[in-house]
Amino acid sequence: MTTELANTLNKSLSIGNRSIAKRLVLAPMAFVGNIAFRELVEKFGGYGLLFTEMCSAKRIPNENRYTSSYFRWRDSELSYLVCQIFGADPALMAAAAQRIETEGFFGIDINFGCSDVSICRQNCGAAILNAPDLAAKIVAAVRIGISYRDVCDFPPYSPSSTGLNFTPTRVAKSTRAVEMIIIMMPSADSWPHKPSSAKRKI
Repeated sequence: MTTELANTLNKSLSIGNRSIAKRLVLAPMAFVGNIAFRELVEKFGGYGLLFTEMCSAKRIPNENRYTSSYFRWRDSELSYLVCQIFGADPALMAAAAQRIETEGFFGIDINFGCSDVSICRQNCGAAILNAPDLAAKIVAAVRIGISYRDVCDFPPYSPSSTGLNFTPTRVAKSTRAVEMIIIMMPSADSWPHKPSSAKRKI
């Protein structure tokens, strides 16, 4: 790592009305960014934010943090932990956001980037980009019920194999009120997605 890059990553960054000490962020990763992995990353340090795995908005309001497979955390990481949620119902997304803020998370990540077949078939994740009005309603509903800023993540493009009509215009229409956008870069073998044996449902 060059000195210039290291200096940049170690600078603070403002996100709406909050800030993080460093600019290096652990990306939200389903089946990877669990509580054990985040604790391992914490021991290395050098990051500004950590993200949870993708959590179902429908389940979060009544989810037990001690028994949940995904919606769980250590109290010591809450001040720099963002909870990622997915769903297609604005009201359910808003209710999940309120629970997340009440628990004390740093912020909320609205998933508009997952192109996995099992998620898109539920009209969630990247599939919502086919309905920018719905995306805008979700963002608006979430923001009404919380005091801090939200984050949305998007795929950088949409391969024809996913059947998604992804364009920069759709992103612009969907994110006028969003404080920060994360562009989710896929790995070389992640496109096109194949149906996974581990399904994530609402």
